[in-house]
Amino acid sequence: MLRILCALGVLLLIYMLCFSVQTYGWGERTGLDMTLLAVGTCLVIIGAAQTQCKAPLVLSPLLGLGRNSYEVYLTHMFVIFPFFGLFVRAGNPLRGVPLLFVSAILAAALLGEFVARFYSGPMNHLLRDRWRKDQRASTAFGESGRRSSAEPTHVS
Repeated sequence: MLRILCALGVLLLIYMLCFSVQTYGWGERTGLDMTLLAVGTCLVIIGAAQTQCKAPLVLSPLLGLGRNSYEVYLTHMFVIFPFFGLFVRAGNPLRGVPLLFVSAILAAALLGEFVARFYSGPMNHLLRDRWRKDQRASTAFGESGRRSSAEPTHVS
């Protein structure tokens, strides 16, 4: 049953993304197009999570993008604005839209990887190490911040 739901989700995603011209009118007032896209995505996620399937190696860049999604979310506009500016200066060529999308996604993914590797990751490690050190110190002194009675006190 899960495979059927997952396959249905994939078909729904393919239909909504590849035939968006036909489905464009559905969302003008109701938002049905975005709802169907979200339902298809949810079905794929449910199927993948419940079956605990491993992603093929071909999808590893997509997994990396997901792993750095917060960094991409925070920094993608630094990519979008300059790319869109170039697109407008080029005269808004419709043939250039796929290239614009692919190049903007790749550049945003690379910027997200850079931020994750050189800022978020090291900062995360620093904060976790400090938190662990604070946790060890607080357990040595008990909950009240005083030394517990089980620990010897040294008098100088």
